[in-house]
Amino acid sequence: MFNSAFNIIVLGIIFFLVFLRLKSIKNHTLLGRNFIYLFTVEHFSVTFIFAFFLDRFTTINDPQRFYAIAQNSSSWFQLFGFGNSFMSFLAFPLVKIGLTIETCFFAFSFFGWLGFMKLFKLLEIGNIKKIHLYHLFFFLPSIHLWTSSLSKEPLLLFLIVQIIYFCCYLKESKKTFFIISLILILFIRPHVFIIMFSVFMVLYHFRIQKFSRSCLFLLVLLGLGLSLVLIKYFLKIEISSISSLISHLIKVFESQSILGRSGISIIETNFLERILYLLFMPLPILYKTESVFQMFASIENLYYVVVFGYLIFQAIKLKTNVIANSFDVLFTLVNAILMMFFFASYLYNLGLGNRMRIMIYPFLFYFLIKNLNPTKSQGTFK
Repeated sequence: MFNSAFNIIVLGIIFFLVFLRLKSIKNHTLLGRNFIYLFTVEHFSVTFIFAFFLDRFTTINDPQRFYAIAQNSSSWFQLFGFGNSFMSFLAFPLVKIGLTIETCFFAFSFFGWLGFMKLFKLLEIGNIKKIHLYHLFFFLPSIHLWTSSLSKEPLLLFLIVQIIYFCCYLKESKKTFFIISLILILFIRPHVFIIMFSVFMVLYHFRIQKFSRSCLFLLVLLGLGLSLVLIKYFLKIEISSISSLISHLIKVFESQSILGRSGISIIETNFLERILYLLFMPLPILYKTESVFQMFASIENLYYVVVFGYLIFQAIKLKTNVIANSFDVLFTLVNAILMMFFFASYLYNLGLGNRMRIMIYPFLFYFLIKNLNPTKSQGTFK
């Protein structure tokens, strides 16, 4: 009885915070307000369905694993580590105070929603006067599905948008939130941290303020050392040579691809094919869907094909110089490209690819939408 009441109180607090945030958008256009209201309703509706019908999503088991590990652990700091271990570490206090897995879904979903709200602020969604094709991206079911559960994606989206916000307002933003966001990304997904940190430091060096040679050299050594440590930590192998590392990775990914119903062979596909799989597959006719989930995903992917063609055409037609003048836009473009290449290099499952998109598409849509609205970008170079 006490636990039930406590869970209701926690949910009440979450929705009260949502209400306070929505109350602050009174100065937006009517269409902008309705857009945000509808988005909010869909986001938490998907959270409800995902949380209370979790057993129907047979191919998704990360939330149960994070919750079970936290529940069965007697020591909080024993869980401290990288990746999945860190997720159980974050879930531990929530589980131990009596929150059910369903309530944990809403707690994590709230951070995903906050990430989108800040992204909307950067893109000035609240001031829109008409709906464009690219706006429909924010209503795709899978976008909400992956950002509304006890998983890495809601937190990653929130943290990634914090970093984009910092890049957009370099002079005004506080460095504290930027540093904390990077550190948390390091513990949640170390390889994403390496990409984002490297891109930021390189762009900052070449476009904002040049570092001294010694400082730049130390940063390069730090990046290489951290990369090797993380690779050894996750793969748990001795790195004797690049060839042995690649050989080991291929064996691991090939064995993983056999386990799922939507496996992708690293050996039988080339790099370009895996990029297309990552961004647009499955597609109707081109891929035989084996579940209702894949069928819905294929319909969404048709939208991605159309909208990216449209946005790229518009960006070329406008011939804007926003890429050259805006730090935030260039930062998102380079990150999107590097993450796309990195994820495609080891993509061995379509389901994995659909989750990875949450770390790519916000970057891509930010870049493309800003390209269509070049006067809106704030992070201009000196």
